[in-house]
Amino acid sequence: RARSAAAKETALSRDNRLDARHRGGRILAEGAQLGAEPAFAVDDRMRIAVLAENAGIGYLGRIERLAGGSRRRAWKPGAPAFGPGYSDGYFLRGPVMFLRDYWYVAATAEEIGAEPLARTLLNEPVVLYRTGDGAVRALEDRCCHRHLPLSLGKVVGDRLQCGYHGLEYDSDGVCVRVPGQTAVPPGARIRAYPVVERWGWVWIWMGDPEAADEAGIEDFHWLDDPGWRAAGCRIPMECDYRLGIDNLLDLSHLTYVHRTTLGNAAVVEAAEVRTERYGPGVRVTRWMIDVPAPPMYRRLVDFGTNIDRWQIIDFSPPCFVKLDLGGAPTGTGARQGDRSRGFERKSLNALTPETETSIHYFWADAHNFDIDKPEVTQLLFDQVHEAFMEDKAFLEAQQRAFDLDPGRPLVDINADAGGLEARRILDRLLAEQDRRARPETVAV
Repeated sequence: RARSAAAKETALSRDNRLDARHRGGRILAEGAQLGAEPAFAVDDRMRIAVLAENAGIGYLGRIERLAGGSRRRAWKPGAPAFGPGYSDGYFLRGPVMFLRDYWYVAATAEEIGAEPLARTLLNEPVVLYRTGDGAVRALEDRCCHRHLPLSLGKVVGDRLQCGYHGLEYDSDGVCVRVPGQTAVPPGARIRAYPVVERWGWVWIWMGDPEAADEAGIEDFHWLDDPGWRAAGCRIPMECDYRLGIDNLLDLSHLTYVHRTTLGNAAVVEAAEVRTERYGPGVRVTRWMIDVPAPPMYRRLVDFGTNIDRWQIIDFSPPCFVKLDLGGAPTGTGARQGDRSRGFERKSLNALTPETETSIHYFWADAHNFDIDKPEVTQLLFDQVHEAFMEDKAFLEAQQRAFDLDPGRPLVDINADAGGLEARRILDRLLAEQDRRARPETVAV
């Protein structure tokens, strides 16, 4: 009984991942022992199956709809890794959690100039600025005195000065000067974040500073590779960052959302799709053989024939999606590895969470053909930016719908395989992070 009670308490309390309320009706998530069948609890609307994985954390929930005769398959031991017909129910877990010990893109290099830049990252207020030698620094955007955002101050030499009472901070977050007095109060400091400027983006480490290793920065070398030309920007979006990852891993939407640029019927009707684990993340490979070129490709190249088109999409945690894209005249060997008759693009995406329901969408499109023609780079930028603004409208509309009824279950289809696997990867990493943060229990 004690073990059962402890498991129940853990399942109900762990980070509020399963809130015990749903739109005025109470949902009780009963604990279950590790490896056991999920336990069920019922209210008048739906049933939540909680897998008490990792000794009762209980945050990988499958949903079974009871109302209206629509039934959802609950988790069973030995369930397939991914596929249609069930949902992870990750919108039921309560507050979104973020992976901390990772590098995130905080800004483009050109965004940070002589004035401090305020930016919220993973729900944390951060101020970015350049010192006198041009180096980028990042501090907590909050003066330790009366909590005025330091982004309302100014840079004085290599220091950041608060705009309220003039306190000055060095790049380690230590207050080194208080106007009107000689001594600085003990403990007058704020958090400093490791930052690296690379490939035209500014990267920030949001976790334990002692664990920051520049070798862990995601590879986006195409941004300034001499054999490629790239252009992009930051697009603020009001949506959960995982919706953006879903969107990039399922390109069947191009047919309907981006009909004037990237899409045509072949993207959804003629695609051969394979989803697989790849490195730390997931890869979705899509080939469309002997199909018409989409509108944007026709503006770039006169193929004079149908093409063999590829879309190879790689997700890496926490929020990076890189797409290897292109096309070649059909039957010229592109699928076998000879792309010499076609052209290649790289769509490079970093979806940095701002809050639970907003992101800084950093993106660039790179090409390795006609790199001496700025008009080609501009055309690609304009067309892809148009498509991403269409995505923005759809993703924000989705988020508003989720906010209206956050507990409503989802129906998954084959095209969701990549997104579902990405969520499982994120869930596993979040569980590991959670376990590391928990104090160890010592038997006495």
